[in-house]
Amino acid sequence: MKSLLTYTELEDYLYNHFNKIVELKYVSEKCISSKVDVKLLLLLKSVSIDITVDEIKDAEIHLSYSGGVAIDTIIKGIGVFNKSKMKNDAFTIDTSTQKVVIHLWRIEQMRKIIETCEFKDVKFSPEYAQIEVVLK
Repeated sequence: MKSLLTYTELEDYLYNHFNKIVELKYVSEKCISSKVDVKLLLLLKSVSIDITVDEIKDAEIHLSYSGGVAIDTIIKGIGVFNKSKMKNDAFTIDTSTQKVVIHLWRIEQMRKIIETCEFKDVKFSPEYAQIEVVLK
């Protein structure tokens, strides 16, 4: 089963749930670029990050990212927040290799889905993101 999500749908979701304007752009079949404005002290700065889907394995999505020093600092902050505030460790971050693993089975809202579906692939096109799952 394949689900297609346009970048506009994803951007709207991010705005509606996190109150952030995020711009998504196609880079390649496995990579997407994201740009967001971040407030740093009194300055508003646009930061971009390229996110690559490396693999999906055993209900885990393995990603790599790149985007420079600002992104590394933000990702490190997210990692610290994750360790101190989140009880389920839904993701792990290795800033030395710029890798992130999302543990879908540790996310409460994903557990029922994972019981019946197996995530196979995520691909990008110029218009949309495609998520492929198979029923178990």
